Amino acid sequence: MVDIVTPRINSDADLQLTADEPRCRTIPKPRGHRDQNSHTRGFSQLTSDDKALIRSTWPLLSHDPYGIGARVFLRIFELAPDARRLFRFDELSEVELIVNGLFRIHAQRFIRAIDLAVNNLDAIDLVVVSNLVQLGRQHAMIAGFKVEYMDAFRMAMTDVWEAEIGRKRFVGDVQKAWSKLFRVISNSVLDGYRQRTSELVVSAMPRRVADPRKDRLDSVSDVRDGSYDFDD
Repeated sequence: MVDIVTPRINSDADLQLTADEPRCRTIPKPRGHRDQNSHTRGFSQLTSDDKALIRSTWPLLSHDPYGIGARVFLRIFELAPDARRLFRFDELSEVELIVNGLFRIHAQRFIRAIDLAVNNLDAIDLVVVSNLVQLGRQHAMIAGFKVEYMDAFRMAMTDVWEAEIGRKRFVGDVQKAWSKLFRVISNSVLDGYRQRTSELVVSAMPRRVADPRKDRLDSVSDVRDGSYDFDD
């Protein structure tokens, strides 16, 4: 596996990737349960300086939306190869992926979501988070989705952002600012995922523990009392 560093994708006919040496990354184990306001807590930590740094560096990435989105997904698949199955991409090579129509859609939607967040940093909880929570709820219905994929998602964004912005610039306050935004995004998706998962668990639980003896007695008493209406 290689770490994709600098692809320049200008058209469907000009899809080139430049590879660098792979960097070993380990996806951390899932952390403990976060409360439903975890995304809001992350947003409250975004200072005015953080927002300014995010806005000033975003043009370094947004000039090549599909290229950046494609690189993020390719990096996710390097960090978590089994995630390919969620998109039914497990049989496609990297070259086949970057010209695949469905892959292009996912990559472009991802960048649009980031762009929406960057352009609404002062109202991200109102404009963006609700959509991300809904996206997380949809992920609860995807067979095979794992919470740790969101760790791979944050790592992939960090790697691609560092490669594009530059290692000398993507450090210190710049990296911290973007990391906060990455966490807001991933936490919002996870909150929606956990909400829907909990609802599915509750809906699957029996309303009460069945007692066959009690049920039998109730049925008999119902018949004696004439409670059954056989006319329906």
